[in-house]
Amino acid sequence: VEAERWFTHMLVQRLDPTEISFSSIMQSCARVGDIVEAERWFATMLEQGLWPMGDSYNTLMDACAKAGHVPKAEHWFARMLEEGFLPTIVSFNIMMNACAKCGDTVSVQRWFDKMLDDGIMP
Repeated sequence: VEAERWFTHMLVQRLDPTEISFSSIMQSCARVGDIVEAERWFATMLEQGLWPMGDSYNTLMDACAKAGHVPKAEHWFARMLEEGFLPTIVSFNIMMNACAKCGDTVSVQRWFDKMLDDGIMP
């Protein structure tokens, strides 16, 4: 992955990675639905003592959605809430898209209703 090459280059130059650096790499993994690599980079970020941003969780959910793994996306949604981050319209759209990709229209409606219940308008 091109992002990983730049990340390695950054480390060679003795530049400290930030949450944004890790988020960029996780996003490149999410684009292709690579859950394992996105989660690995998330774990590495935590090991480096960096705190994830709300977007980090959206990125993990997106990787799961693109891979068609709804239960894993739901896991990361729940973890985001546990960590005190509020879901955004992006979070809910990711979850609805994940369910739609699997043909689960009932769950799409459930996530849409939850979004409205949380006061987020489409």
